[in-house]
Amino acid sequence: MLIQLLNLKGRGGHYVLLNLLSIFGFFIIYHILSMYENIYNPWYYWLYFSAITQTTVGYSGIKTKYDDKEKHSYTDISILSIKSSLFKACIMFQLLSIILINGYFLST
Repeated sequence: MLIQLLNLKGRGGHYVLLNLLSIFGFFIIYHILSMYENIYNPWYYWLYFSAITQTTVGYSGIKTKYDDKEKHSYTDISILSIKSSLFKACIMFQLLSIILINGYFLST
């Protein structure tokens, strides 16, 4: 059954590989960006976040630790309440990559 999935129109393996590469590529970007934006979570959090975004499952209550410099403490906030324009642009770019990957494989 798995072999049949990977041979989907002869290109299923490429489709899965391209999505996995996208997940890992955006994981690296999110991890680096989180250090720049003072958002502190372990590396596997950003891998999970990237996989959730790439599969369009939804964030449903995902919380992150944000360095609140005014209170000198870490605050749990919703991932969707992050104010960073760079972070939001990265999420939008990953969502656009989903459309482009699917469009490419559906057109051939």
